[in-house]
Amino acid sequence: MQYSDGAASHKSVLETIFESLYGLKRADGLGTIIQITSAETNAGTSFVARSLAEIAAKSASGDQKRVGLFDCDLKKLSQTIHYFAPLRAGRIQGPYDASFGAGGYWQVTNSENQITDMPGLCGVYIDGKTGLAFTSLIWDQLQETDRVELIAAPNYWQNLRTHFSFIFVDCPALDRSRDALILAPQCDMSILVAGSQTAQSPSHKAARDTLVSAGAQFAGMVVNGGAPLYGRSQNQA
Repeated sequence: MQYSDGAASHKSVLETIFESLYGLKRADGLGTIIQITSAETNAGTSFVARSLAEIAAKSASGDQKRVGLFDCDLKKLSQTIHYFAPLRAGRIQGPYDASFGAGGYWQVTNSENQITDMPGLCGVYIDGKTGLAFTSLIWDQLQETDRVELIAAPNYWQNLRTHFSFIFVDCPALDRSRDALILAPQCDMSILVAGSQTAQSPSHKAARDTLVSAGAQFAGMVVNGGAPLYGRSQNQA
């Protein structure tokens, strides 16, 4: 899978990628969870996750469940920065309950190493332009010494499948976090993103193998501004 440079071509090629992903959706009618991550920081993971989610939301028919974009990069929160920029903030609706009655994919530890229950820490917001639902942490609920961590929460992700047709999970790069490995078994497929300048780096194959070892169903790699390096096969170099 690939997309090339230039704003106009980004969408058209990513639309083709989404069509391929659509053909791989679950056969049982439950929502399909797609993990987007990378071997290295600054590969464009959040852009790819957001673009695919927006394409899916715009493609959804009126009788389909909503598309979700879950920002699981709890350090960068790129989706929050994007959607709450002044240009877009006026069209954002919410927050709504992100626990869906099943807890959450986060946990909070206080300064005394006690895990505190904060089901309302994360909210779901709706982009009024695309209809896309996305998550954002509500930071004013935290104390300065609180630590937020991502957890596997299999029951939570399974419950989400009944609320969304597609769920795109924006995960941090593997060179700075293991969070993508925690979530990989909960997802139906995992996609790596690579920058064109580092597309031939062995780190991508290593990242793929690490994800697969953690339980990921590897679906391919998107090269940001370049040609595809490899696809679904786990044995391709």
